[in-house]
Amino acid sequence: MLLRISLFLLFAIFLNQATARVVRRQADPDEGELHSDHVFRAEEIIDLPVGRFPDPECQYTVRHRAPDGPPAHGDVRIGDPLWHEWSCSYGPLASSMYCMIVNNCTVAENRRASYKVPILDEFGCSLFPTILPHVQYTNDLAANLPVHAFSLDIDKAAVFFECNIKLLLKLNGVCRRPSCVPIEKFREGVGAL
Repeated sequence: MLLRISLFLLFAIFLNQATARVVRRQADPDEGELHSDHVFRAEEIIDLPVGRFPDPECQYTVRHRAPDGPPAHGDVRIGDPLWHEWSCSYGPLASSMYCMIVNNCTVAENRRASYKVPILDEFGCSLFPTILPHVQYTNDLAANLPVHAFSLDIDKAAVFFECNIKLLLKLNGVCRRPSCVPIEKFREGVGAL
């Protein structure tokens, strides 16, 4: 039996609450699809032997003020500094075999919004680098993103984010995560105007 796994992290930031949910798409070619919350293109799915490649354990946390700050469970005001943190665990050999990339993030005013604003591209780079930094990787399987709380609409009390997390196989122990153009390059261009 083969299990197809593609992983993405769906999370919502309410201005007073943070929640996370990992959604997996699993299918058995003989029995049809078992669960699907997201449509994946064929090139995003690979077949792996289940016994050798168990599901990774991924976590998402939003913290107030700093990476070691308290979790954002209470009131969050527009402008408050927040740290989005992602981490994955994949057993004892994970850090020598894998690294992760957070990418394809969007933000919307509600979960079912027909229009979602992309904020991170397929390489994990910010699409608005002068106001939203690139994802920072603290190790091969952990990342964070410092931001200030914001709202898309004055009448809405929530902002919904959706991001993908990919585990990449290392090549000779080296993570092949793409590099983003340094934020300073964008700031230089803005200063020249």
